[in-house]
Amino acid sequence: MVAYGQMAAAQAQMQKAMAEMPAAQRKQMEAMMKQHGAGMAQTGALRVCISPAMAARDEPMVDADGHCKPAKLTRSGNRTQFQVDCTRDGRRMAGAGETVASGNTLQSKMDMTINDVQGRHRMQTESRMTWVGADCGAVKPVDQIVSDMKQRVR
Repeated sequence: MVAYGQMAAAQAQMQKAMAEMPAAQRKQMEAMMKQHGAGMAQTGALRVCISPAMAARDEPMVDADGHCKPAKLTRSGNRTQFQVDCTRDGRRMAGAGETVASGNTLQSKMDMTINDVQGRHRMQTESRMTWVGADCGAVKPVDQIVSDMKQRVR
C-alpha cells in the first residue's frame, strides 16, 4: 500500500523544484522526465511512481532523500496530518500539511516556509491525485528521478 501523504509530498516537491528552476533548466528537466516516461502537462498534471522504499517509509516525504522526517504525524480515519520542522544542508523547512483519502483519490494541501541562502520562501500546494495502478511501466520512481536530476545539475 502506498503512503498517501507521501505521494502528495512527492508531487509537491517535484512541482516546487520545477517552479524554482530557470526556464532553460526547466525545459531540460522536462525533456529528461519525458525520457523516463514522466511528464508535466500544461494543466500541471504529473504522473509519478512511488518506489517500494518510499512506500515502506509510510510517512509524508518532505525531501527527495527522505532525510527530513515529519516532526508530528497524526492519522484519523481517512485523514493524515503532518508537521515538519527540519534543517538540512543550510536549508530550514517548517510547515504543515493534510491529505484526505477517498476511494482511489487523494486531496492534499501543504503550507511550508523555507529559509535558505536565497532568503525566505513560502510554498503552498494543493493537489488531487488518482491511483492509476501498481505497475509504473516506463515511469521511474520519483525518488530515482530526483536523484538523477541532482546528479545532472551538479
